[in-house]
Amino acid sequence: MNTISTQNLIADVVITARGGSKRVINKNLRTFQQQSLLAWSIKFSNTSSIVRNCFVSSDSDQILDEAKLLNAIPLKRPSDLSQDLSSSLSALDYVVTKQIKNTPDFIILLQPTSPLREFGLIEKGLQCMLDDSNAST
Repeated sequence: MNTISTQNLIADVVITARGGSKRVINKNLRTFQQQSLLAWSIKFSNTSSIVRNCFVSSDSDQILDEAKLLNAIPLKRPSDLSQDLSSSLSALDYVVTKQIKNTPDFIILLQPTSPLREFGLIEKGLQCMLDDSNAST
């Protein structure tokens, strides 16, 4: 079994948080248990000793401002990647290929609309990947 440590693994977190939801306006800034959904994901990424950077990709200046206040790295997303039918994968691809300069060992996508996560989930997920030679994601 492999052992995960900060000495041998580096991960970056990417949070995709589009501002223009039609069904729930500003849903990523909605409050859940005294903090925004975005804050939950940023703070969760900061609990991991493996995470080097937390990037927030958004078309919304309000979301990017909150990300900066929470010590995440705000990345303005192009409007063509912020449409109703734009995927998180296309936004993630843009961040990875155009924004991240020093490629980490792992890139982790966190969705702000899933705020409840078990402590240590990043490490457990990476451990599962390391233990399974067929794992790719």
